[in-house]
Formats: sequence, C-alpha cells, structure tokens
Amino acid sequence: MVAGTALVLLSLPIYRGEYWARPIALGLLAIPSIAGAYMLGPIMFFAKGAISASLIIALTGLIPYFIILLYEESSIVDKLTNFFVFTMLGVTAAYNWGNAHSSLRQLWARPESSVIDHAFSLGIVVNWTAVILVLIGIPLLAARKQSGWWLSTIGSLSLLIGTGTLYLGHSNVTEFLVGTLMALVTVALLLIPKISGLLIDTGRLKTELIPPLTKSQTEHSA
Repeated sequence: MVAGTALVLLSLPIYRGEYWARPIALGLLAIPSIAGAYMLGPIMFFAKGAISASLIIALTGLIPYFIILLYEESSIVDKLTNFFVFTMLGVTAAYNWGNAHSSLRQLWARPESSVIDHAFSLGIVVNWTAVILVLIGIPLLAARKQSGWWLSTIGSLSLLIGTGTLYLGHSNVTEFLVGTLMALVTVALLLIPKISGLLIDTGRLKTELIPPLTKSQTEHSA
C-alpha cells in the first residue's frame, strides 16, 4: 500500500518523461511484484482452487513493472538484458523470500530440533537480509549505478549461500533446490562482464523516457 501510494505520486513525473522517476518507480513496483509471487506459494499448497485467479492477479501486477523497465530509449540488446536480469532478480528474491518463511515454519514445527535443523535459522536470516539488499539494488541498477550492481550481486550471492545451505541440510526439499538454482543463474548473469557492462551506465544511453522533453522544458532545463 505504501509503494502504491508513492507510485500514484510518481505517475506525473513519469508521464512527463523525467528520468529520475523511472528507477524509483521500478523499485517500488518490485515490492508488490515480489510479494505477489511469494503469495502464490501458500495458495498452491493450501488453496489450489484459487490458483488461476491468483496467477492472473500476479501476472497483471507485473505489467507496469515491465513497462517501466523496458520503456527506455535503448537498443534491443539492452532491453533483452534488462528483461532477463531484472526478471531473475525479482523471481529469485520472491522464491527465496518464501524459502525463508518456510524455514521459519519448519523450525517452529520441531520442538526438539537437530543440529541439521539449525540450518533453518541461518537460511532465514541470510535470505531475508539478502532480499532487502536486492530490493535496494533494483532501483539503483535501473538507474545504471555501479552501486546497484554491487547490491544486486551481493544480495543474489547471499541468496545462493543461504538457500544452498538449506538445501545441503535438507536435500529432499525441492523448493530449496529450485531456489539455489535460481540464485546461481542470477549471480552468473550479473558476473558476465558483457552483461554487467550493459547494465551499468557508460554514457551510451539517452537519459530520458518516451515521450521526450518538450521544447519549453528543454529550454527551462538549460
């Protein structure tokens, strides 16, 4: 609700094509997108009859996320890079946020936990912290800041470690394996030099959104 309120206020500068509003809006849109994806987990397990409606709601919520992400004057290569990287960042964060919650539930369900079960504690803290780093990194990376790349990479690598630890302690849990593989793919994408070079601003891109600034706005800016 807080993110939605902020997005309503940002709609006017976004419409005007003010570039500074784009990364902030993308970061705010990532919050309900990740939350919506996370909520699909409990529905799939405990309310299977509502899966269709939930998928429609979740996918509809992704529309503005991708519009803001791709509505930039850039090459098709840049757009494809943004699409895959930011999709993996969001999906990996959402899935492993859910894994952290599942770990907490499993830990509480064991009154006398074993040494292996204490891996849940590590996974909970690491994953929650890592998702926060990714959420902060997404808008900064959308602004093509190097700090955004660092935060996104550190967060994704932490998710790989956190969920990987959960999987090592509980290899029979498919969700931990999937979350580990997602984090691995995300980290790999961010570490590929050619991709990271496209993500960080090198002066190649125009710093404006469509529609372009009007003549009067350009003169005022000058």
